[in-house]
Amino acid sequence: MPQNVHRMTSNATTTNATLVKAGPGRVFKIRGYTGAPALRYLKIYNMESVPVVGTNKPLMTIPLRPSMEFDIDFGRYGLVCDVGIAFAITTGVSDLDATALTVNDVVGLNIIFE
Repeated sequence: MPQNVHRMTSNATTTNATLVKAGPGRVFKIRGYTGAPALRYLKIYNMESVPVVGTNKPLMTIPLRPSMEFDIDFGRYGLVCDVGIAFAITTGVSDLDATALTVNDVVGLNIIFE
């Protein structure tokens, strides 16, 4: 069972590119709230370093609905990231989109992983 939680209280006015774990791992759940008035896109990367948003291709892109809580469950076995776990959040869905967020677009982000 997962033992770790990565927390982001509120996003900065960037893509918030972040390394969660520099090594193999699994993501079990992602929870938070989207305060933005439009879709935002959480991009999960299978990397052992901070992603270069707009250059590195995400493993998965998850649309976050506006003005709603989100609770993404990857099940008992989790989303396997055999290199590492990283993420970024953008305003565009394209793999190469690097458009920064407005402050407080995503708040209370919790990534539960091992």
